[in-house]
Amino acid sequence: MLTKKELSKYYYLSLEIKDLEERKRMLEQTSIGSAKLTGMPKAQFNNTSPTERIIELIDEIDKRLDKRKIEAMQEMIKIEKFISEIVDIETRLIFSKRYIELKGWEKIGEEMHMSKRTAQRIHKKFLEGTN
Repeated sequence: MLTKKELSKYYYLSLEIKDLEERKRMLEQTSIGSAKLTGMPKAQFNNTSPTERIIELIDEIDKRLDKRKIEAMQEMIKIEKFISEIVDIETRLIFSKRYIELKGWEKIGEEMHMSKRTAQRIHKKFLEGTN
């Protein structure tokens, strides 16, 4: 049984990944007009150029991105396994749309031809009933 907090972990990891990707993109844009960023080995002395420092920062972000993407995939697999074991198809669809597709309650209700309140009630009832 997963808690609501555990089910939401994939969502927050996805946000963190988007944030890291945005920071990387911004760093890459700051290098426009600088020497081309190639990822080649960096100089081993303290007087590194701004371009070399940007390359180092991008490499650091790439490493964090890789780590977060692995974490996100592990969480998604755990959540998918949990959701696949939900017997009621309507409840299973609500959980899938919420925690795998990362949709809001309004969109879930619209797609399932119910009010967002009904979708939320089914979700809450399931979590309370399985604890």
